[in-house]
Amino acid sequence: MGPYFPRRKQSNNNNLQRQGTIDRLAATTVHVPLRPHFGMHFKTQFLEASKGCDQDFDRAVHAFYSPYHSLIVSLARYAYNANALNGSILNLVILVASEGIQSVHVHLFAKLCLEIADQSKSSAQTLINDLLQTGTSFYFLRYIEIILIDERIALHQNDNYRFLQIYLPMILNLKKNSTNDPIQNFLQRLEQLLMKTCENCLQSMTNESTTNLDWFQSHKKQFTTIDCSHTQIIGDIKALEIYLNCSQNYERSKIQTIIEENIRFLEQHLHSPVPIDDEQQQQQDIETSVTNLDDEVNPMKKRRLDETNVNLDVSNNDRKRKLILDALQILQDFLHQINNQTTTITTTTTTVEE
Repeated sequence: MGPYFPRRKQSNNNNLQRQGTIDRLAATTVHVPLRPHFGMHFKTQFLEASKGCDQDFDRAVHAFYSPYHSLIVSLARYAYNANALNGSILNLVILVASEGIQSVHVHLFAKLCLEIADQSKSSAQTLINDLLQTGTSFYFLRYIEIILIDERIALHQNDNYRFLQIYLPMILNLKKNSTNDPIQNFLQRLEQLLMKTCENCLQSMTNESTTNLDWFQSHKKQFTTIDCSHTQIIGDIKALEIYLNCSQNYERSKIQTIIEENIRFLEQHLHSPVPIDDEQQQQQDIETSVTNLDDEVNPMKKRRLDETNVNLDVSNNDRKRKLILDALQILQDFLHQINNQTTTITTTTTTVEE
């Protein structure tokens, strides 16, 4: 891959020093390409870690690829301002955007589309018509699929989230007015993708709640694992918000039921003591025996420690517990939001019938 491609830090068995691309990036000589060029195909299969697992590695990958993505988006922006945004440029932009959103979560394409939508609704509609042309529509649908199915944590980027919130309802409204068969086929595939998104989000939330966010199992999990699950829950909820914003086949009752089950599960386990396995019990027994022996030798030390640690509640300061509590609060807020929307819809329907 050459000297420029980012690699994670590797430990040296001889001196245990950490070496790798990250260290070179921090040095005076920055080992990144001096200028962007069109040969920088994004090779996701060579990435050594997913987005969010290693922040230093994420920064190195972003430093490596961001000049290339900035160049392509700048090219599209200049072409749009000159009324020269043709199919070839759109194909290039969508392909690069699809590579960038996968594992790196580059949001430059979404930001460009939001800038066009801020100009006027007609400008955004013209861009949509260009994106739904036969040559570009496949890659555009793939771009949406990567965000909603493969990389939902990319929705933490507000530009990615707002792009789908604004553009997807506008695209689906074409179903009433357009008679173009390719566009109708695209809309049909998009609706299927939204239904698949709903199913995947509900399944993902249940899996995260019953595994990594389970307080009973938290003592066996690393903090980074629980943190990733916490981040995934937020991405799932943002994707469900997009689904509810643009889908006509609402499954609110199903969504409400599953979220209520996850909330009850988290609450029940949070209010129960954490079970201790045999290995932990053995370790505690050893620590207790050592403490008792030390107390016999230094009784004054024991009394001072007892006076210092009266009623110390360790669980309230546990970082893992705080993440689980925050995930629980996020689920509760989303459920409350759905209930309010359901009440509003029911009230409106009753008024219309009267």
